[in-house]
Amino acid sequence: MKILLIDHYDSFTDIIADYLRQLNCDVFILKTDKVTVNILEEFAPEKIIVGPGPGHPNDSSLSLVKNILPQIFLNKTPLLGVCLGHQMIAEYFGAKVVNATTIAHGLSSRLTHEQDVLFDGIPDEFTVVRYHSLIVDSNSIYGTPLKITAVTRSAEVMAIRHEDLPCYGVQFHPESVLTEFGLKILDNFINRI
Repeated sequence: MKILLIDHYDSFTDIIADYLRQLNCDVFILKTDKVTVNILEEFAPEKIIVGPGPGHPNDSSLSLVKNILPQIFLNKTPLLGVCLGHQMIAEYFGAKVVNATTIAHGLSSRLTHEQDVLFDGIPDEFTVVRYHSLIVDSNSIYGTPLKITAVTRSAEVMAIRHEDLPCYGVQFHPESVLTEFGLKILDNFINRI
């Protein structure tokens, strides 16, 4: 399976790529400032992952990624956003990204999820690892086409999905060695969506 992995100059990208290769994926890593609709059409990925990285989804340095989102959704290419990628999806569809009450840098949290394809075969509650200072405001999700599919015990948004498009986001890092079922989450995205 051909996967486009968009790299925001973040070292976690290589770990995500390694996990995807374990799932027998052909991974093409593209830096965020090299993304164009032409490259997207030329590569014709079967799935796209917008990876983690520093900054706010509104940063001008991310404008190239934001410019290809309409084409991704038009093509109905399955999309998974991780951390910053998750926040970019949320903002694109009208939700707000705000400062987190607690800065998470290697923070381990218990997460509960709704029965959603991304979490198939995973217990209702499990541990994830987070690296972020921004978070999707849960109140801003209402009125958007997004649905919250996982939260922390303190109700922080940890996963979303679009109601109609094959579009998913996770705030936590599935590739972290301390995230339980991280490979399974990526496997569900690759093989079940």
